[in-house]
Amino acid sequence: MRLATSGSGRGGRLALAGAGFAGHQVAEALVPVLLGLVVDRAIGRSDPGALLGLLGALAALFAALILCWRTGSRLTTGVYAYGEHDLRLLATGRALH
Repeated sequence: MRLATSGSGRGGRLALAGAGFAGHQVAEALVPVLLGLVVDRAIGRSDPGALLGLLGALAALFAALILCWRTGSRLTTGVYAYGEHDLRLLATGRALH
Protein backbone atom coordinates (compact mmCIF):
# COMPACT_ATOMS: atom_id res chain seq x y z
CA MET A 1 0.00 0.00 0.00
CA ARG A 2 2.89 2.34 0.76
CA LEU A 3 4.25 1.90 -2.77
CA ALA A 4 0.87 2.71 -4.30
CA THR A 5 0.22 5.87 -2.28
CA SER A 6 3.60 7.43 -1.65
CA GLY A 7 6.07 5.82 -4.06
CA SER A 8 7.75 7.98 -6.72
CA GLY A 9 6.90 11.19 -4.88
CA ARG A 10 3.15 10.66 -4.91
CA GLY A 11 2.85 11.46 -1.20
CA GLY A 12 3.04 15.20 -1.80
CA ARG A 13 0.45 15.08 -4.54
CA LEU A 14 -1.80 12.99 -2.32
CA ALA A 15 -1.43 15.56 0.48
CA LEU A 16 -2.32 18.39 -1.93
CA ALA A 17 -5.33 16.41 -3.12
CA GLY A 18 -6.45 16.02 0.48
CA ALA A 19 -6.02 19.76 1.01
CA GLY A 20 -8.12 20.40 -2.09
CA PHE A 21 -10.91 18.18 -0.83
CA ALA A 22 -10.68 19.80 2.63
CA GLY A 23 -10.97 23.23 1.00
CA HIS A 24 -14.03 22.00 -0.86
CA GLN A 25 -15.65 20.91 2.41
CA VAL A 26 -14.90 24.27 4.03
CA ALA A 27 -16.43 26.09 1.06
CA GLU A 28 -19.49 23.81 1.24
CA ALA A 29 -19.90 24.71 4.91
CA LEU A 30 -19.63 28.44 4.14
CA VAL A 31 -22.41 28.46 1.52
CA PRO A 32 -25.31 28.56 4.04
CA VAL A 33 -23.44 31.16 6.12
CA LEU A 34 -23.03 33.42 3.12
CA LEU A 35 -26.63 32.90 2.05
CA GLY A 36 -27.70 33.98 5.54
CA LEU A 37 -25.61 37.12 5.17
CA VAL A 38 -27.24 37.85 1.82
CA VAL A 39 -30.70 37.56 3.35
CA ASP A 40 -29.89 39.52 6.52
CA ARG A 41 -27.76 42.34 5.15
CA ALA A 42 -28.99 42.81 1.59
CA ILE A 43 -32.55 41.57 1.26
CA GLY A 44 -33.68 42.39 4.82
CA ARG A 45 -32.36 45.95 4.59
CA SER A 46 -33.28 46.41 0.90
CA ASP A 47 -29.71 47.41 0.06
CA PRO A 48 -28.95 46.78 -3.64
CA GLY A 49 -25.24 47.57 -3.25
CA ALA A 50 -24.85 45.00 -0.48
CA LEU A 51 -26.83 42.51 -2.57
CA LEU A 52 -24.47 42.88 -5.52
CA GLY A 53 -21.39 42.65 -3.31
CA LEU A 54 -22.60 39.58 -1.45
CA LEU A 55 -23.77 37.85 -4.63
CA GLY A 56 -20.28 38.49 -6.03
CA ALA A 57 -18.82 36.93 -2.88
CA LEU A 58 -21.17 33.97 -3.32
CA ALA A 59 -20.02 33.55 -6.93
CA ALA A 60 -16.37 33.67 -5.78
CA LEU A 61 -17.14 31.07 -3.10
CA PHE A 62 -18.65 28.73 -5.69
CA ALA A 63 -15.64 29.27 -7.96
CA ALA A 64 -13.32 28.34 -5.07
CA LEU A 65 -15.51 25.33 -4.28
CA ILE A 66 -15.27 24.05 -7.86
CA LEU A 67 -11.53 24.77 -8.11
CA CYS A 68 -10.78 22.90 -4.88
CA TRP A 69 -12.83 19.89 -5.99
CA ARG A 70 -11.26 19.75 -9.44
CA THR A 71 -7.75 20.07 -8.04
CA GLY A 72 -8.32 17.32 -5.48
CA SER A 73 -9.97 15.06 -8.03
CA ARG A 74 -7.28 15.55 -10.67
CA LEU A 75 -4.43 14.93 -8.25
CA THR A 76 -6.13 11.89 -6.71
CA THR A 77 -6.70 10.39 -10.15
CA GLY A 78 -3.03 10.86 -11.02
CA VAL A 79 -1.87 9.28 -7.76
CA TYR A 80 -4.25 6.37 -8.33
CA ALA A 81 -3.20 5.80 -11.95
CA TYR A 82 0.55 5.96 -11.31
CA GLY A 83 0.17 3.82 -8.19
CA GLU A 84 -1.62 1.15 -10.22
CA HIS A 85 1.12 1.30 -12.82
CA ASP A 86 3.87 0.85 -10.23
CA LEU A 87 2.03 -2.10 -8.69
CA ARG A 88 1.66 -3.73 -12.12
CA LEU A 89 5.38 -3.25 -12.76
CA LEU A 90 6.18 -4.78 -9.37
CA ALA A 91 3.93 -7.79 -10.02
CA THR A 92 5.37 -8.27 -13.50
CA GLY A 93 8.93 -8.02 -12.19
CA ARG A 94 8.26 -10.63 -9.53
CA ALA A 95 6.55 -12.95 -12.00
CA LEU A 96 9.42 -12.75 -14.49
CA HIS A 97 12.29 -13.17 -12.00
